[in-house]
Amino acid sequence: MVMIMDSLIEDLFSLDEPWRGRFLNLVATRATMRAEYKQQPTPEEVSAWFRADPYLRRRVSLLLYAWQGARRQHSRLERALAAEHCRDGS
Repeated sequence: MVMIMDSLIEDLFSLDEPWRGRFLNLVATRATMRAEYKQQPTPEEVSAWFRADPYLRRRVSLLLYAWQGARRQHSRLERALAAEHCRDGS
């Protein structure tokens, strides 16, 4: 479980902005029950929140991986369309 949690935290912190900030703000506001978390949390804070709330960890992982899957699908579609465009010579 620790390796999975570490991998999730690494994935969150490796996102490009503005997505990293958005995901981390979501995690922080859910974990602290504040309307808005004013600073970006550290990996250690996120790790502590995930250890304290496995349900939060699960929801964030599902959301992140669904979002990343949708982005990958979009990228694949763009590549396929570009390849088709090149084949057609148009």
